[in-house]
Amino acid sequence: MKEAEFIVFLATLFDNIWHARNIISHGGKSPSVKDMVTVVSQKAHAYWCSTIKAGILKTKLPQHWVPPPIDWIKINADSSFIKGKACAGVVIRNTNGTLLHARTTLHSCLDASAAEGYAILDACILLSKLKYKKAIIESDCLDAISFINGSSSNCYWTISPSIEEIRNMWLDWPFCFFKFVPRSANRAAHSLANWAHFCNIEGDFGCVGTRQEIRPGELGLLDLAWALHETDEKAKLVDRRMGPVVNPDQAIRVLEVGLLCTLNGNKGRPNMEEVVEYLNFERPVPELPTTRPVSLFPYSSTTGLCSGYSCASF
Repeated sequence: MKEAEFIVFLATLFDNIWHARNIISHGGKSPSVKDMVTVVSQKAHAYWCSTIKAGILKTKLPQHWVPPPIDWIKINADSSFIKGKACAGVVIRNTNGTLLHARTTLHSCLDASAAEGYAILDACILLSKLKYKKAIIESDCLDAISFINGSSSNCYWTISPSIEEIRNMWLDWPFCFFKFVPRSANRAAHSLANWAHFCNIEGDFGCVGTRQEIRPGELGLLDLAWALHETDEKAKLVDRRMGPVVNPDQAIRVLEVGLLCTLNGNKGRPNMEEVVEYLNFERPVPELPTTRPVSLFPYSSTTGLCSGYSCASF
């Protein structure tokens, strides 16, 4: 922690101690140490955010998602943070807007700043795993992007470890850029993070080349999802993955949207904007085929694709 940052943290801490003392002296209950540290961290973080935003020149930013150049991919990252628990959502698309991969990861962290740092770090880890050469990583967290690009030296301590790791990874990627975008241009990652946080779900969703080998006598996740759809037993898969959350209707809806994304383009596969609208309950989900389309069979372990289906799965 830098000296100036430490001074701000101490000043905020002393102010909150004095506030807690006044509460106790008037017969109130003393806040717990954990709650006080959280409040102090959030207030100090707000100060750093205000200093960063004051130094950012006003520029015309895109108000919707913009495709990357040809042969590039774009990775959008966002995080949902509630009371020490965060869920990062990462979405990868190509120049056609095709969804190549999505990932959600659950984290425990102190504040929203750390949560946003984890989301961008998850995007970098996924980029390293998938070995894409040209990538644009976008986030709607202005301070995190500013820290990464080196436009601010006031990197707040809760996000500092993530930023340092991101910068170290960046050294190996000459064709990778980090950009700030408004929430409206980061909607897919934002919706994914919120949904996964609500349903307490983390994992990877459909990346060509990373699908696990299907062992004899076992079904992969996609095969299992279609099989349960055909027998009208999707709730079995949802219940197993939802944990303590009791909202099977919403989770089944997400599963159905995922299955729609495995269809061929001329057979009902939605684009990214439609997927977001389905997940946000802005439009009804189209009816799925009663059985899995023949074009999805059989799965080839050599190419990692289904025969006759060369597009990326959900």
